[in-house]
Amino acid sequence: MGPECNSLTDIEIHYKNYFDLYMGDNAFTMTLGEDGLFVKMLRAAAQLCCSTANLHFILIRDDQTDVKEIEELVLDNVKTNRENSNDGVVRFYYPEFAPKKLLHVYDTQTPFLRLSRSPGPALVMRKPKKKQPVFVGEIVVKSWAITLFLISIAWVIGILAWFSDRKVNPKDFPDPFYVGMIEGFWWSIVTMTTVGYGDKTPKGPVTRILAVIWILISTIFISLFTANASSILAISQAEEDHTNLIGKKIGCLNSRHFFDVELNLGAQWIGFGDTFSFVVASQTGEINRLVFPNYLDFLFLRTKPEFKSFNDEYSLTNTLDHPFQIGMALAVDPANMTTMEESFLRCLRNELPTLEKQIRRTDFGMTNVKGDSKVEEIKVPLDSDSLLTLTYWFFAIIACFISFGLCWDYWVYKKKSQAHDQHRDQPGDVDMAIESNAYMNGGGTQSLSHNSSTNREHEAFHKA
Repeated sequence: MGPECNSLTDIEIHYKNYFDLYMGDNAFTMTLGEDGLFVKMLRAAAQLCCSTANLHFILIRDDQTDVKEIEELVLDNVKTNRENSNDGVVRFYYPEFAPKKLLHVYDTQTPFLRLSRSPGPALVMRKPKKKQPVFVGEIVVKSWAITLFLISIAWVIGILAWFSDRKVNPKDFPDPFYVGMIEGFWWSIVTMTTVGYGDKTPKGPVTRILAVIWILISTIFISLFTANASSILAISQAEEDHTNLIGKKIGCLNSRHFFDVELNLGAQWIGFGDTFSFVVASQTGEINRLVFPNYLDFLFLRTKPEFKSFNDEYSLTNTLDHPFQIGMALAVDPANMTTMEESFLRCLRNELPTLEKQIRRTDFGMTNVKGDSKVEEIKVPLDSDSLLTLTYWFFAIIACFISFGLCWDYWVYKKKSQAHDQHRDQPGDVDMAIESNAYMNGGGTQSLSHNSSTNREHEAFHKA
């Protein structure tokens, strides 16, 4: 750097935790992560700009009752050390943020040292649970109110139809009341569902007018029931718009003072002082999103073995087009900067960009990082597995019915055969045999009578 370096004895980096990937305490060891990108950059830059100075990393421990922002800490330090500005110590405060290409921060034009550029922050959230297909029974359960309403009104219409048509049409709507009520309810249900069997038809003019009104009204009611079932299926499979941030709670790590001013997202920013509480808050639902300074660095973090669970549980939702700088503020009065401070700051600004590229290229290996790929899955609104299970059960019931029916037919056939053997020598045995054969061949009563009379005529003819 030059002869000015001789007066520089110590370089102090006062830091708050801001992702140990950059510079911060490791979440497990609670010590400064030496593998952090900015830690490596600053150690290398300090050797290049002033190898004789001692580099110190000092954690800023916030008082829980009075948490100060970086700006407050910098201005307090400037006021405190204004009389000892030539003590040979350079003090930086991290993390500080600045819009694109700015070299000064705050109203006091405090010098800003850029460590990295970001194209814009990335918002991360816990992966939502996959929505399960709807079981048919769930539609019935959720539609119980409208189902009960349809049954009740159909019952009332059925009673009115019986009452108005029982005199002119006693065949379809007979007395007494409990029989006619059931018949009327059956007609009302068949009409409402537009099945129209035709087994019962109103004959009286009043009942026919009632039927016309009921057909028109019930069409609307059935449409409401169908719409309700469709809504249940649609809502159960509807995907939430995770890009919408209105009203969301976004957690940020020691950077609220910047994002709260720079980003107008309609969301509430909640600041955290360490990575552990930052992540735990998202797991407990205290916050809806996590803000990460750079999308590519987030992808790199997911490739680290110690963050495997983070990779499985979290996914990217938004990337914001808002470039900004991550860096440090130099605690110095801009109007009273010494030649040593100006030369050292200028050297760091020249060396750090090159060091960042070198370290990212060798340690981060960003070219091998793969991002999220969304594959659209075919979604079935109904639970196919449950439907198949029910189908298998119904096929089993059908098989049982067929087996029972065949056994019943065989039993009837054996019974007829035994009766034929017992009455073989008695009159009418021919008729019994014919009747048995006719039953097994599917013949009706008329064919049996016809066959019996024909056989008697043949016997009489032969005797004559």
